[in-house]
Amino acid sequence: MARVTIELPRESDDRRYDVLIEAGALARLGAEVTLISGPTALATPAGVTRVDVETADEMLKATLKVVNAGEP
Repeated sequence: MARVTIELPRESDDRRYDVLIEAGALARLGAEVTLISGPTALATPAGVTRVDVETADEMLKATLKVVNAGEP
């Protein structure tokens, strides 16, 4: 199974929506998808794990935690 981590920085909701569509598609294909997101009202796609963050430092820490969790 593929493992995918996606950071969703503060961008326009149009770009965020595109990323969410991609994340949902990967999850439907069987990938383990983690979405690390700044504040947004957009819904998380089914099958995607979401980690909410407020700052760049929180985003870095969350990313490192998710990536390191997948190491053997």
